[in-house]
Amino acid sequence: MSNSLMKPAIDALRTANLGGDSDKYIRVNRSGGFDFAGKHTSTFSAQISSLNLYLAKWENSKMISIPWANEHPEGYKPRADLALDLGDGKEAILPIPSSSVRNLQAFEQSVSSRGYELGQVLTRFSTKEIKGKLGVFQVILMEPAGLAPAAEKPVQVVPAPAPVASANPWA
Repeated sequence: MSNSLMKPAIDALRTANLGGDSDKYIRVNRSGGFDFAGKHTSTFSAQISSLNLYLAKWENSKMISIPWANEHPEGYKPRADLALDLGDGKEAILPIPSSSVRNLQAFEQSVSSRGYELGQVLTRFSTKEIKGKLGVFQVILMEPAGLAPAAEKPVQVVPAPAPVASANPWA
């Protein structure tokens, strides 16, 4: 997955959140949908402004995280944090659990195959209930909801066709 979006926006939001203000975090509700700033919604759309991939494991009810690596040390699973622009100057962080990282990767590949980067599209977020051997849990689904304001498709430069040779070798 290309990590073309830098993570400083996430670091800034986390720093602003050190006082315990949970208004910056969007949480997946166990029964589906999302909880944010005391409100519940089943879906929402936002522009991804920053992406941070990392590896994490739980020990003694605490999450231990390390920087992303292609090789996963034993016990560590991939996770991500998305800094989101919700519009009207509102920003939030959506933690992506390991169960949803593949969906994020597939979404990023789908967007990039159309010539866009994650930050150039509005993303619609929803959840889906999954029943697995470890129980029932929610995964985060992502789909394009349109272009972000001022997003333009990158211009692809196509080389000019080679001049057509004339049938007359003396021309």
